[in-house]
Amino acid sequence: MGYLAAPDLLGVKSVIPLAATHPDAVKTVIHLHRVGNKWMELLAGRMTHPVTFKPGGFCRWPTEPQLRELRASLKDVSRN
Repeated sequence: MGYLAAPDLLGVKSVIPLAATHPDAVKTVIHLHRVGNKWMELLAGRMTHPVTFKPGGFCRWPTEPQLRELRASLKDVSRN
């Protein structure tokens, strides 16, 4: 979503010119996308077409170390 919103917010037509004019914004969007993908892989089993969701909950729960890693990734995102 950031790839679509950032150009509008920064007044350009696409994300491609932003790499030259606003590299920090592009890096932040890429980082957030990677963190979101990591969450999806852990919680849903894979990024596209989740496989661990089922009616009423999950068929596999993340482990405590995995959840700690996710929490650390969120804290890292909030610092940038």
